[in-house]
Amino acid sequence: MKVVTSFRASAKDMNLIDDEVTYYGVVKRILELDYVEFKQTMFYYDWVRIDDKINSCTVDPDTNLVFVNLGRFMRNTSEVDEPFILASVAKQVFYWRDLSRDNWYVVLDAPKRLSQEIDAYENPLSTTLIEDVLEVAKD
Repeated sequence: MKVVTSFRASAKDMNLIDDEVTYYGVVKRILELDYVEFKQTMFYYDWVRIDDKINSCTVDPDTNLVFVNLGRFMRNTSEVDEPFILASVAKQVFYWRDLSRDNWYVVLDAPKRLSQEIDAYENPLSTTLIEDVLEVAKD
């Protein structure tokens, strides 16, 4: 998963910095919190150490591909290493193994869904598409 967030320079800083920081991680647990009036889904992650630009997370200057080391996670030992996030702020990514280095993976963004209707037309095995075509043929 990929999460983008704004941040503050310190706890006393009152100005929110608009610069985005991207975190990469692996979902370990999915939690659904039931507040009676509504439910909230949370993800529990092991986060890749993005602060270590050499041993944990790098960007190839030639291809702009992001590489992450899934063998080097943050320890989640302090409050700033928060392992929980709302499911609504996470973005799905796929990790493709880099065969030249152990534990290193290329980050591939998941394709964006346009809409349910367009995705149905793009999926050749979609039953709703077949039903829609049959209805149009009847008219």
